[in-house]
Amino acid sequence: MRRSWKSFLLCITGVLSVIVVLQGPAAADLTAYEPFRLSFPDYANGGTGFSGPWTGTGFTTRVKSLCSLKPTISEGGSVAGDAGGFGSFADRNLLFPLPVTGTTYVSFLIQPLTVANPGDFFGLFLFPLFIGKPGHGAIGNYVIETAGGTGQIASTTPVVVGTTALLVVKIQSQAGSNSVVTLYVDPIPGQSEPQAQFVKTDLGLGGASQIEIFGSAIFDEIRIGTTFADVVPSGNHRPDEDFLGCL
Repeated sequence: MRRSWKSFLLCITGVLSVIVVLQGPAAADLTAYEPFRLSFPDYANGGTGFSGPWTGTGFTTRVKSLCSLKPTISEGGSVAGDAGGFGSFADRNLLFPLPVTGTTYVSFLIQPLTVANPGDFFGLFLFPLFIGKPGHGAIGNYVIETAGGTGQIASTTPVVVGTTALLVVKIQSQAGSNSVVTLYVDPIPGQSEPQAQFVKTDLGLGGASQIEIFGSAIFDEIRIGTTFADVVPSGNHRPDEDFLGCL
C-alpha cells in the first residue's frame, strides 16, 4: 500500500528531529572557556580548552557568579583574589596557543575588591599582554599594556570597587609583524562589535599560550574564541538580572 505524502512528510520530520537532538544546539566557537563552576581551587581542572589545571595561590571560590546583577541569584561560581593586594595569582596553559596569523577574541568579567593603593594592579595576563587595572599611568581606568607596564593604552572607563566590568580584547596577528590589539570595555551583549577606540600595536601575540589572573579582584567567565559573538554571547541577557548572557 502506497504511503500518503502526509505520512512521508511526517517520517522525514521525525528523522530530522532525531538529527537535531543528536547534534544539539549550535555552540559558540570557543577555543577556551572557564566559567569557574566547581573548578577552582579544589577542582582547578575545570573548563575547556586548557592544558592542565590552574596553578598558583591566593584565590578562593565564590558560589555567586558575576553574571547576575541580582543578589539573590548565586548560581555559577567565580573566584576572588586576596583583597590585601599582591598575594593572588593563578596561571593556566592553553590547549591551543593563539594563531601566529589570525584573529582571536578574549573576554572576561572582573570586579575590583580594592584600589586603596594606587600602585596595586589586577587583571588578566595573556603573556606578554596585560588587561586590567594598571599600577602606573592611567591607574584610574582599565587599560591594555605590555607585561611590565610599557606601551599602555588606556580606556575611558574608570575602575570602580564593587562594579563588574566586561573586558574584551581583539587580537589580530600576522606572522612576522606585531599584533593589532583592540580593547573594548562593557560592550553590550547581543549587539555587533563596537567601533575600535583603544588600539595597541607594539607587541606580537601570535603563539601566546598562557593566561594568568592576578590581584585583588573577582574573576569570572573567561572566554577565548574566533569571533566577537563567541566571547560576548547574547544568551538570555536581561538588563535587570544578567550582566552577561552567560552560557
